[in-house]
Amino acid sequence: MTAFTPDTPLGIDVQELLLAHSEGLTFTELRRLLRLEKGRHISDSSLHELLSNGRVFTSLANGRYVLAGHHLGAIGQ
Repeated sequence: MTAFTPDTPLGIDVQELLLAHSEGLTFTELRRLLRLEKGRHISDSSLHELLSNGRVFTSLANGRYVLAGHHLGAIGQ
């Protein structure tokens, strides 16, 4: 079982950031906002592990992540 799931405090913080940025966030933007807004320092591998949960997160072709089901407005970007 993974330690980095959407229902952990870190997962909830990531979901809150993505909800606040409907256009989605790149991996780098997400790491930076986690550090600046949430006070979280997370490794690349841990964040990748969390974002690999396709039930909650979607990776768009433009390199941005959005919440699953919230990406219709971001497809054309």
